[in-house]
Amino acid sequence: MTAVRLTLDDKTLKVVAPFHGDFLAGAKTLAGKWRGGAWIFPVSQEGRVRELCLAVYGTDGESGKTVTLRVEFPEAVRARCDSIFVGGRLVARATGRDSGARLGPGVILLEGDVCSAGSRANWETVVRAGTVVEILDLPRTAAESVLEQDRATPRSIFDVMAFKSMNCTIVGDTPDGLADMEVPPASADAVMDEEALTAERQRLQERLEAITVERRCLEERIDEITAGIAVRQPVEAANPTPEPEASSGMEA
Repeated sequence: MTAVRLTLDDKTLKVVAPFHGDFLAGAKTLAGKWRGGAWIFPVSQEGRVRELCLAVYGTDGESGKTVTLRVEFPEAVRARCDSIFVGGRLVARATGRDSGARLGPGVILLEGDVCSAGSRANWETVVRAGTVVEILDLPRTAAESVLEQDRATPRSIFDVMAFKSMNCTIVGDTPDGLADMEVPPASADAVMDEEALTAERQRLQERLEAITVERRCLEERIDEITAGIAVRQPVEAANPTPEPEASSGMEA
């Protein structure tokens, strides 16, 4: 089973792959365009696209050995306004403070839990301390990269394979034949346009900042009005308005 598929025709290279921030950033530098649940590249960029896939996912879609990687989290791992990845694979994903978190495709939870936390503006995806997961059908090259990575130097802000609190072990190979099985393409309704979501999040953050400024202006205006009332009340108390004198008789 492979999570990365490359399809080549006369004019374009089509790549179907799980979302990963590093791949998204790299795709944009290679004239990649997101269309209908896949990345479309010029044919001329095939070599660079394959290198990018290998760097992020450990595979360029060609058949190869895959393994099961067991990952233990002795300490909690948090990703603010983002998902948690290991070896290029999505492990857990939240979409808001109260959304809860879901495991990525091909990830099995053996112990512990994943959840969401934080605030509405700064929500987090959390893998709780003591959690153990297994990542199925991970390319062996990606698994070995996780094991060999210098854990003092994270490879990517999107990939927690360098966290010192992680313990990783290859626990088995994928049986021959299963590694070549393709994942059925996701339906249009299931495909999330990550670029659109990123743009929407940016728009909401800008609107939130504008609302914050407006609120501060209103608070300052309220303070000014309150201060004016406080000053006027003592003055009025010291200089009461005289009451009209009662008429003593009829005017002539």
